[in-house]
Amino acid sequence: MSKITKQLSELLKGAGQSAEYKFKGKDCLITGITDDTRKVGEGNIFVCVKGGSFDGHTAAADMLNKGAAVVVCERDLGLGAKQIVVSDARKFYGLLVAEWFDHPEKELILVGITGTNGKTTMATMIHHIITCAGGKAGLIGTAGTLCGKEPIERDDSTPTTPKVFELYEIFRTMVDRGCKYCVMEVSSFALEQNRIGSAVYTCGVFTNLTEDHLDYHKTMENYYNAKKKLFTDHCKIAFINTEDDFGARLYKETPCTKYSYGIKGGTSVYASHIKYSDGAAHFWFCIPGKSFPFNLKMMGAYNVANATAAIAVCSKLNVPIGKITEAVNSFNGVRGRCENIPTGRDFYIVCDYAHSPDALENMLPSIKENTEGRLICLFGCGGDRDRTKRPLMAKAAAKYADYLIVTSDNPRNEEPDAIIDEIITGLDGSNTPYERITDRRAAIFHAVKMAKKDDVIVLAGKGHEDYQILKDNVHIHFDEREICAEALASLSKADTTESSSLCSGMSIDEICAACGGKKSHIPASARFINADCISSDTRTITPGSIFIAFKGDRFDGHNFVHDAVVKGAVAAITEYPVGEEPCIVVENTHRAILDIAAHYRRKFTPKLVGITGSVGKTTTKEMTALALSSKYETLKTEGNHNNEIGMPFTLLKLSPAHKAAVIEMGMSHFGEIERLSKTCRPTIAVITNIGWSHAENLGSQEGILKAKLEILSGAEPSAPLIINGDDPLLYPLTKKITDREVISCGAKNKECTYTAENIVSETDSVRFDIVKDGEKLGEIKLPCPGVHHVIDALIAFAAAVKAGCDGEAVCRKLECFRLDGLRQHIEHRKGQTLIIDCYNAAPNSMMAAIDVLSDTIPASGGKRVAVLGDMLELGSMSPELHKRVGEYAAEKGIDMLVCYGSYAAYMAKSAEALGIPCCCSSDKETILNFLNFKLREGDVVLFKASRGIHMEEIIEGYYGK
Repeated sequence: MSKITKQLSELLKGAGQSAEYKFKGKDCLITGITDDTRKVGEGNIFVCVKGGSFDGHTAAADMLNKGAAVVVCERDLGLGAKQIVVSDARKFYGLLVAEWFDHPEKELILVGITGTNGKTTMATMIHHIITCAGGKAGLIGTAGTLCGKEPIERDDSTPTTPKVFELYEIFRTMVDRGCKYCVMEVSSFALEQNRIGSAVYTCGVFTNLTEDHLDYHKTMENYYNAKKKLFTDHCKIAFINTEDDFGARLYKETPCTKYSYGIKGGTSVYASHIKYSDGAAHFWFCIPGKSFPFNLKMMGAYNVANATAAIAVCSKLNVPIGKITEAVNSFNGVRGRCENIPTGRDFYIVCDYAHSPDALENMLPSIKENTEGRLICLFGCGGDRDRTKRPLMAKAAAKYADYLIVTSDNPRNEEPDAIIDEIITGLDGSNTPYERITDRRAAIFHAVKMAKKDDVIVLAGKGHEDYQILKDNVHIHFDEREICAEALASLSKADTTESSSLCSGMSIDEICAACGGKKSHIPASARFINADCISSDTRTITPGSIFIAFKGDRFDGHNFVHDAVVKGAVAAITEYPVGEEPCIVVENTHRAILDIAAHYRRKFTPKLVGITGSVGKTTTKEMTALALSSKYETLKTEGNHNNEIGMPFTLLKLSPAHKAAVIEMGMSHFGEIERLSKTCRPTIAVITNIGWSHAENLGSQEGILKAKLEILSGAEPSAPLIINGDDPLLYPLTKKITDREVISCGAKNKECTYTAENIVSETDSVRFDIVKDGEKLGEIKLPCPGVHHVIDALIAFAAAVKAGCDGEAVCRKLECFRLDGLRQHIEHRKGQTLIIDCYNAAPNSMMAAIDVLSDTIPASGGKRVAVLGDMLELGSMSPELHKRVGEYAAEKGIDMLVCYGSYAAYMAKSAEALGIPCCCSSDKETILNFLNFKLREGDVVLFKASRGIHMEEIIEGYYGK
């Protein structure tokens, strides 16, 4: 826009036609008009506006000294020929500005929308319709300013309706760029302060009036009268929502041409037959004698009402109904107005600008109606704004939400916690659970972490805003879309062994009570914080987390407490105070995590299956979780995280949605299973078998049995014990244990409670019938070889049926079971069949794998080759147990044995004595050279060893990755 100058006489002549003034000075050249003392320049008119905190009249003389040509004032300031005295400086300012820009408002078809809620959505929709119909329209509102589809830079200090000079400058820009229409939000502030000048709107819309901005207007009557000015002083045709009480009153008091609108009927135009599906509203737009169908990609009756008014306005502007239909059907909503934020997960996030009780009352019911899970509402209230609405916001949110997170909004010059204190007074007597998290970023992280399947998180209050306003009007970047993306990404990064999200959070006091901790340098405000995650890895710390400092042989988590706090941890669980960092000090952090997990476990009542045993625990755990999923949402131990650190972190992932859980328990010493069992309190206990693993610590198989039976010390008194009835040490428990039910499962022992009959082993599967008391209960085809997997499946079946699942549904689930890549995984490479079973090894599992190899038929001319590595943690029995495996391989007719490791030599020696060709070495290259020389197409090759032997390196060395 080119620089403007005008003669003062010209400006006064135009403005004087609408308002009286007194001026005794001479004509002069004017270079600008402003009410901002910072912008006054040589030759300007300075308008003395009286505001809430500053009166421009007090600066009038200084502005003249700064170079102003004249001042506009509301009283005689004794400035003689340099003052223009008027009755209303704001109004006169608008008249001058209209003259300054040559009345661009008269060259535009203006549409103005006012009301407490719905202005932005309706203005954007009308702009969209006009644009789609081929018209060029400007848009002015909370979400920004457009000329056609191009943005116009503007001062965001008055976000809804700009100040009068800027407004008319925008009008002029729109006209100069070819706009025929301008659609704009008109705020009560703008109307009260005469910020729209002399503009007359072809169409004006009133959406509603609810409690808001009473810090400025003081009363609802004043607020109403400000809105009313649009229709009494600036409007040709009014569209009024008469289903609003103030709208019904306004309709009676409006002198111009007027139409009522609503969604209940009985108005000039209305929506009928409203239905919602797939995130959209389907309705008919009705006028007397006619109706037209519309689809709107927005939910909620209030959005249908907005669309109804937008359609009516555009019809009055002579936009063809066909064009309107196409435009409404293609309208994708408004940024920050019921905006869906993509999650890539099975829950949803909605961002909305709702910052008044009525806005929440309008928005939340529609979302609640379409929410299958929980509705989690996160909201706060702005500082330096109407305080009376704060408890009303809480009441409105609690009325519809299932869970509330009360947090900060734009605190401005108020203390955020003080604002929250006032909000939560509205929750007195409410049964809706809530928590307060002052830091809004931490609150969003917490909401995302606690969300479960089909939940909807509503982030209310900020909407389109990408900033937060702090003390002294400091604006910081704050975009909730970006924060949600970070929070969602943190879910993917979390290491399940070292962190757990707490669905309902735990307060600092609750954590201290659970683990006997004492607070050190934890501020009083921390009582409001509900920790949403406990982690021992600083890489997974996010705002709102608790860091726990474990000490190991090679590391000490206490060295990382400061880093965790910097990343947002609200406190660290430590064994001693760490400087001035906020700490919960305990005697032993390993014991503390068990105590915290035990406390957390007591909050929930899932069917919890605890599984232990020498081998097969993980496979049985996976099968049991799959079986339980036929009826329940099931939590399970991930990987082999079955020790005194991994297991409690699994328990801390429990939520009300989990109706079942499967917890694996490992051990190497007496007392460990007891501690784990007392922590997780199984409702069903399982022992898979008694082998030789950890015999070096437990002395004998009888010692191992004693250690495994510790699972009953923490199990519920009514918990049944499910055992492998083919195990000679376990089956006698059916007679020895008399204080609880013992359920046995067997493939060989036909005296068991559940037996497998008609077992058929194939190369890559095993099929069998499940029988109890002579009755066939179902049949299963497991997509993995080996009779030992039959026992695992029987135990999973028994556990799931005992937990209330349907037997037939369990069978179908188990047929979907898949082993992971290191557990009897079948592959075909170099013309050979590979049986990869390198996850772990013990005598029982080694022999079971040899059974699978024996049952697998090689191609013509092929051999059965067993590549076996050391079995670890067998203590003094190790030589004897390796020898037995070698003998077993010979008994099963294995054609060649390749032994890798130091103890593997015992396998080779015993097998060779029985005539089996063997190679034995602890050198990887020697083993690879032998395989290259001996293996042929058609061979079936088993790879089996303890995890610590790294047998996968032999596989990769021979076959490649």
